Amino acid sequence: MNDKLEKVARAICLAGEVPDDVRKDCEVLCSMCLDE
Repeated sequence: MNDKLEKVARAICLAGEVPDDVRKDCEVLCSMCLDE
């Protein structure tokens, strides 16, 4: 995943402004970001 996409995914995740149907995907992206 590129840096820009990681930053966007993390920002969206941390903001918590995610529809329920997307939240699980967001959490996966977010944990991928935070693990690195």
